[in-house]
Amino acid sequence: MDKILLTPGPINTSFFLKKHISEFPDMSHREKRFKDLLLGVKDKLKEVYPCKEELEVAVLNGSGTTALEAMTRSFGRNKRNLVIINGVYGNRIYNILRDEITLKLFSVTAHEHWYTHDELVMKIRDYILDVDNVFVIHHETTIGVLNDINFIAKFVRDSKPSCRIFADCTSSFGVEEIDWENLDGICFSSNKCLESIPGVGVVMYKKNLIPTMDSSGELTNLRKYLKHAIPFTPNTLSIWALDFVLNHLKAIGGVKFRKQTYDFRMNILRKIKLDYIVPKEYNSSSLTTFVAGFSVQEYEKYMYDNDYVIYNMNNGMTDCFRLSVMGNIQTLDLEKFVELTKTFISEQDRYLHDVVSFR
Repeated sequence: MDKILLTPGPINTSFFLKKHISEFPDMSHREKRFKDLLLGVKDKLKEVYPCKEELEVAVLNGSGTTALEAMTRSFGRNKRNLVIINGVYGNRIYNILRDEITLKLFSVTAHEHWYTHDELVMKIRDYILDVDNVFVIHHETTIGVLNDINFIAKFVRDSKPSCRIFADCTSSFGVEEIDWENLDGICFSSNKCLESIPGVGVVMYKKNLIPTMDSSGELTNLRKYLKHAIPFTPNTLSIWALDFVLNHLKAIGGVKFRKQTYDFRMNILRKIKLDYIVPKEYNSSSLTTFVAGFSVQEYEKYMYDNDYVIYNMNNGMTDCFRLSVMGNIQTLDLEKFVELTKTFISEQDRYLHDVVSFR
């Protein structure tokens, strides 16, 4: 029996995707039908968030981090870079750039994990004239904060038209709003909110940036993927699956419908009467973090025994836990999860009451 994964990737995939995968025909990446498949996937990716300018799409073997490294190294090397950090994944961008040859590297760190729009503007303003690029995480799944990349990109463009902005959309592509008007490039993966299997990382960027790209490295060198090149043996199965979920996303009504679905699911989870780390207005549509007030390890085991997998924290916040609604999750399963949580909390409260009474 499959566990129900309330985690931000990998996620539960649908019966229909599993069936499609079972029908995968072995194919060489050098034959025409695969090249046609790949070109079709690239075109469909462009349709998810249409852009007035011409886009280049690189499909890489690997995870969202592979795509992030490709985007960050190709555009950040030998540049002056600013990284907006409000979690583990913003730190990941900073660490990638720190290991590269960068002219200057700055960071804006949100110690409380998020900024209001006005606070963010004031922080960026201190650096904007001194940098060539701004890098930001769209959905920072460390705690579920959603950075308004459209607002940030417009501010950056208005403040310094020559400055480029790149966003890691690994946990937002397919569900959150992304406007290409002031963005220069984004990266993401095949699973998460696209609801496919892992194995493919994607970088999309405006074609006018090609002359500025660095050309070092192998797997993460975006120049090697130009002109529909396939420089390395690709993950043909994951690309086959990605094509299927892109067709499905379009058939159900696109990003708008998926966002409504995820918002509906999140409202079910909010029936759990615990405090949230992130205020609702700064929270994403697919993940939130609760303050436990009980043993998270015991809760995690209790849920696992009841066929639910939850995400423990990866930033030292041991008294909190994350819940995600990405993937093929049924309403009844979420409602059952909420009831199980209420039962667990009630049992914990009863235990504490008995301990206090005994003392």
